[in-house]
Amino acid sequence: LASDSIAGRSGENSDDALQTCADLATAWADATTISRSSTPPIGRIASSYEGSGDLPDRETFMLSDVYLPANLAPYSEWSEAEQPEEEEEDLLMSKKEKKKFYKTIVRSTRVAKKKKKGKFKEPEEQEERIVGGDNAVRDRWTWIVRFPKLGCSGSIIASNWVLTAAHCCQGPNPNAYETVINDYDQYLNNEEGVTTHYPTQILNHLDFATSPSGALENDFCLLRYNTANAFELGNSTRAAAICLPDQNEALPNATSCFVAGWGLTDPNDSNSFSGILQEAPIELFEDEYCNNSTQYNNTMHSSSFCAGNQAGGVDTCQGDSGGPLVCLENDSPKLYGITSYGEGCGDENKPGVYAEIASARSWIDSMINGDWSGNTNYTDQTTTISCGGDTVGYEGSIEIGSDFMDNSTGFYNPNLQCTWTITVPEGSLVELSFDLFDVEEDEDCIFDRVQILDGIHKKWTGSGTDSNSNGRALRHDEDYDNWVDENEDFVIAGALCGNTTRALPYQSLGNSMTVIFTSDLSDAGFGFNATWKVVDTDLKQDDNCGVTVADGASGSFPSPKGPMKPGQPIVYPSNADCQWTINVGDLAEGQVVQVWFDEDFKLEKSDNCEYDSVKISAEDEAGISDSTEDRVLCETKPGILTFTKEILKIQFTTDARTEYSGFRLNWVVKDTMFDLTDVTLGMSWTVFTRPRTYLEAKADCDGIGKQLAKIDSDVQRKALMTELARANINGDFYLGLQRSTQIPTIFHWADAQPISGKYYSNWHSGEPQKLSEESLNCVYFGTAGSKGYQAGKWITASCEEQRSYVCGRKTTATKDCEEEELPENTGLITQSCRGNLPGYRGSSCLIGCADGMFLRPTIPGGKLPKKIKATCKPLSKKIPDSFRWSLKGLGTFTCSADCPFAFPQPKGMVQFIERAIDNSTMISDSALLIRFQYPMKLPSNGWSVILNFSRNITVASFSSEIAEVVKSDIISSRVVLTNKSFNPNPVGPKIRGFSFILRVSQPIDNLEYPDIILDELEPAQNADPVNLEEHMISTQFIEGHVTSSLNMTCID
Repeated sequence: LASDSIAGRSGENSDDALQTCADLATAWADATTISRSSTPPIGRIASSYEGSGDLPDRETFMLSDVYLPANLAPYSEWSEAEQPEEEEEDLLMSKKEKKKFYKTIVRSTRVAKKKKKGKFKEPEEQEERIVGGDNAVRDRWTWIVRFPKLGCSGSIIASNWVLTAAHCCQGPNPNAYETVINDYDQYLNNEEGVTTHYPTQILNHLDFATSPSGALENDFCLLRYNTANAFELGNSTRAAAICLPDQNEALPNATSCFVAGWGLTDPNDSNSFSGILQEAPIELFEDEYCNNSTQYNNTMHSSSFCAGNQAGGVDTCQGDSGGPLVCLENDSPKLYGITSYGEGCGDENKPGVYAEIASARSWIDSMINGDWSGNTNYTDQTTTISCGGDTVGYEGSIEIGSDFMDNSTGFYNPNLQCTWTITVPEGSLVELSFDLFDVEEDEDCIFDRVQILDGIHKKWTGSGTDSNSNGRALRHDEDYDNWVDENEDFVIAGALCGNTTRALPYQSLGNSMTVIFTSDLSDAGFGFNATWKVVDTDLKQDDNCGVTVADGASGSFPSPKGPMKPGQPIVYPSNADCQWTINVGDLAEGQVVQVWFDEDFKLEKSDNCEYDSVKISAEDEAGISDSTEDRVLCETKPGILTFTKEILKIQFTTDARTEYSGFRLNWVVKDTMFDLTDVTLGMSWTVFTRPRTYLEAKADCDGIGKQLAKIDSDVQRKALMTELARANINGDFYLGLQRSTQIPTIFHWADAQPISGKYYSNWHSGEPQKLSEESLNCVYFGTAGSKGYQAGKWITASCEEQRSYVCGRKTTATKDCEEEELPENTGLITQSCRGNLPGYRGSSCLIGCADGMFLRPTIPGGKLPKKIKATCKPLSKKIPDSFRWSLKGLGTFTCSADCPFAFPQPKGMVQFIERAIDNSTMISDSALLIRFQYPMKLPSNGWSVILNFSRNITVASFSSEIAEVVKSDIISSRVVLTNKSFNPNPVGPKIRGFSFILRVSQPIDNLEYPDIILDELEPAQNADPVNLEEHMISTQFIEGHVTSSLNMTCID
């Protein structure tokens, strides 16, 4: 952050900073008083913090709109000297009220008399508040923040910086510095605009010190927050940044100075903390007065000043530490001091002591500019920690760093012992996920391993001396305290090794976790990268919400039920997050876990199941899962779900409203793989009776070295149906037949062979259905004529529907006509094919030249066919099973890379549009409308146009927004324009032409080279464009994009 981003830098303010100060002046003047009770309310007692490892709950950062109440005069108007003699009605405060205000106002936060400053006491000994003040004007102190866990206050000085007292900054734990903004009234539970933040960095002044007398020196602390505009200043929030004085700027000679805080209002009552922000006017004193023998006896340092009321009665007190002292400058507040320390609260001749901002302004600027060297720097908790360390925060990562890796192999070093500890706020959990995991493999992980433990555990004590080149079993190495018994209650993962990661993350049981990595003397891997984050306890895994589920090969359980309401149906609870883990036991080959729901399945409807949902996944004992099996369910009851791993993970989550009856989930382990064989035909199939989508079924067949079955004869069909009946297997089964994406009317097998033409097919009556919104792209058959269909007949269906399936041997299809047999340098235009898939019998496709080739007639001066069609036909009726390409097209052609063929264009394809003349340069600028027609019905790689002018074009220049000018030949007066981004497509819309504007610039007073577009060609007003054909030799069109390197001499 640049130093000039601090709000209100006087003398060198940026425009933004000045505007911020102006805004504060307006807000200070426009803030509204609140009604004051005759007796100050008793505030809540602030908690204390002594640098322990305790962390607060994390709160959501929410901001509200601007709250700007009615007008209020600035504090400068409160001076009695400025009040009129007559008793006039004052909408803000009567004179009597103002006098009472001066007599009773009390100072904000400070430390009790003879207490050591900066050391925090228990709640009953130290709580923060002001003496002699009154309820602050709402929305006046928009920069003040409250630290409820520290019992201090602070001031926003920039978009993500807060300034407070150094004695408030105790310990490195950022979670202890809970920062609350807009918290005017602590009695209100849902006060508008109140938000909570936590800093990512705490910076104490390098020279902060406490003298033997208890005086504090350089009592400054800066807190940085995680985003550039953490408090969203200027974005419709009440929060604002306070202006600061320059370095060594003198204190003002102003009486309009004020303090604020939530500290004690009665120094003799430790329970008198204010729930409402208090404010009080205060007087600044000379250092000589403060340091005399009856005050602080020369113990106050130069980085401080004192302020208060000489007669006493107005002062800051316990609980106001770190809070602001501001003085008005042109009705705008500026932060001159920070509440630091003092003797007593409101005692006569004992004013409070404040840290002087101007003495530390250079340090503040350097910190905000990033010069943190030498300062107490508690680093942002999102950094990566390599090979051990302790971290506190909300998220981060751990890895085996480069210093512990072998650069030549990329493997981690031998003999490593790394321990990481992670701590998150109390009431939360640590969630750890591995992005990469590659640790030496062993069945029991006794060589290299990772262990994950709940809580803080410092395990490693030895270094090891065994030099056995074969490695060592670390479990039994006496040099190490290096093994945690897996049966301990705090063990989350007893021993991890190998090179796999599991789908679900690892979670701690409390708010801390220990991760331990150990390597032996040989055989290493690439290590691991892990990320961690804080999660709320309501996301804790295996919180069953009161529904207990036992492991086993089969079972069922219902969704949890919410509180019963009279006259209302029983529904599941709101804001639930329930998890169940079910181990069904070892699965034999071909066994799966089938999951289904009873008919009464009802969850809230939502896009992507974002409100209420059931998530189901499965993994094996090593944590390996198949993400393709994962399911997220909400509105629609699914069919039978199939999982191939033995551990089911089920999570049921609900939002805050709209609950329904829920579900009952059932599961069973089932044999689903059966091998069938017809010995007579020598054919075999593998049948799976687990429901899968078409793509999942295809992948399963590929996984066992087969493909979805191909049935290309009635003999094969009968054999398969017979074997299914003999094995008593019934149902609907996917075949390896699906609709072509090239020609939707054609279906093909998994090996790409189509079933059109004379190929075998076995469609049910009315099949195949036409392509529809239901995407009926896949094919199945039934065994028992289910749904009224004839057994064995083929039926189209959506590929997303789940069915059983049949796998058969892999086959390879051979095309009837190969593209290599087409004329040289040509190829099929596959999107134009009809009748069958390209290359198969009966297919008919347009052909065109290969990339970089141009179509030319074989005979000079000959014509080109508008389209060339190739059809795969039998050689003859006598040889019906041999095929070749048959070409059809008027005229003979060749594909040449040397020269394109230029098609002549009809007359009148160039028209004059307009002309402009620059009299200062005598340059004419004419616009021509160029139109052309596509002469062929073939797609091409762009297009080109040739313009042949009848006059010399030496001094003419040409330009167009659409076409690129690639040649301007002054000898032949020829201009070539080209475009490669627009292609005619005969398969799509029938686009037969195109037009664009060409601009021609030329001097108009050049007699040697007269204007190629004559003046007399300019059309009269409202006349039709003039035909330029008689002034040009011709226009020509080329199929394809012309490059400047192409030889054009062949085009005449």
